[in-house]
Amino acid sequence: MSELQTFKIKNKIEPIIATLYKYYKSKEMLEHAKVIKSQYRIDEAVDYDNWNGGVYGHDIYFKISDSLACELIEKDGIDKEILELINKQLNIHNEYVSNVYLETDENSFNPNWREDDGVTAARDLKGDIVQASEYDDLWEKPGLRLFLSHKANYKKETKILKDELAKFGIRAFVAHEDITPSAEWQTEIERALSSMDALVALLTPDFHESEWTDQEVGIAFGRRVPIISLRLGRDPYGFFGKWQGISCIGKTDSKKAEKIFSILFKKHCKRHELFNGIIFNFKNSSSFANSKANFQKLEEITPFSDEEKELIKEAYNSNSQNYGCTYAKNRLNTLMED
Repeated sequence: MSELQTFKIKNKIEPIIATLYKYYKSKEMLEHAKVIKSQYRIDEAVDYDNWNGGVYGHDIYFKISDSLACELIEKDGIDKEILELINKQLNIHNEYVSNVYLETDENSFNPNWREDDGVTAARDLKGDIVQASEYDDLWEKPGLRLFLSHKANYKKETKILKDELAKFGIRAFVAHEDITPSAEWQTEIERALSSMDALVALLTPDFHESEWTDQEVGIAFGRRVPIISLRLGRDPYGFFGKWQGISCIGKTDSKKAEKIFSILFKKHCKRHELFNGIIFNFKNSSSFANSKANFQKLEEITPFSDEEKELIKEAYNSNSQNYGCTYAKNRLNTLMED
């Protein structure tokens, strides 16, 4: 896509939103109306197909209140219904809306909910209280802990995706690779499922045929950690069918990893875990080019707290590949001011 590429979606969407709001009100579909009335943002050109001169897909994120999110927990398909009606109304050559996401407004979230409700510690699959540090040997490095649920015959491709995710501070668990020969494999998988921050299901056509993949997704659903689907020949189904998957047509593994990172950061509020992974990568930059790439990842998750700024300065000053990198040197002060 050319850097000069411009899209019409932002100018066209507001009248459509207003029309749908009136429609839902007239049909007394009040939950749909509340969603449509919420603030929204658009991520442009998240999908691309070179058919007919290039077709671009955009994502729309509706920022809903915590109370509305609670109302919608058992309401399946609202996002898909809104998506369908938006595209029926949208008449833009070579542009469409690929996904509609509902994300909770951080300002309506109570960060002390655990204390207010008497919940003080995480528990493993057996219900025992555990500390995150108990799983450090499994995940090896700091960062967001991501379980990759896949069929065994897709192991090679999953390993490639794991390596791309690591560049974004995401530590992915690939069952057949990350279990040592001496470890009892089922126990290690259970440990990974107990400590994961999110799960990605690699939906190949035979995903449902596995004895394990559906159970892995079920555990993620029960633990209420984010579940992201990669559509690799199959659409999401069952309990996680209400969440639209990422279309992988024409996407490189690097682009898949970038999209997963974006969803975890923007939709699921996993910034803290992602920062821990990215700052670890930056502190251990192996070259000037690697330092630039790591620094650019930091720029994607601004602004920073004072404590985080100190960690960035420490990582910068402790590695010659960082303080010798022209890109990082020229942009460090600007990053600290954001």
